[in-house]
Amino acid sequence: MTVLRDSYVRVDDNFTIVGRDDRAATHFTDQPRQALSAIMEDVDKSLPIILMDHQPYSLGEGQANEVDLQVSRHTHQSQVFPLNFVTKRIFEIDWGHLQKGETNIIVSTGFGTWGPPIRIGNTPEVVDIVIHFDHP
Repeated sequence: MTVLRDSYVRVDDNFTIVGRDDRAATHFTDQPRQALSAIMEDVDKSLPIILMDHQPYSLGEGQANEVDLQVSRHTHQSQVFPLNFVTKRIFEIDWGHLQKGETNIIVSTGFGTWGPPIRIGNTPEVVDIVIHFDHP
């Protein structure tokens, strides 16, 4: 399986998946995260673009780079109630669907945990996304 890290792959001339390093990866790899515009410099923007970005930060970047769908999850919609009130303040969207212009953003609570293996006040989830492309 190919892991997309600050790169992209065009799938059968139908759509492009862009993978972006987690913002925290710099602490573990000593490599800075690339700007989305740099990663997408050679992407054919006439095809649908799906961005996989672990944390839903700077959502305007996807919009500015003509991303059609961004999928994120880092927030866990906070893992322990009442910390979900904190994630709602940190992230423009910490769970669910948001449309910014032509860009759709879906943020999942995910199914894992961070730190203690517990969840209180939210439900783990795996999101099933059905996409229909309207292009020639």
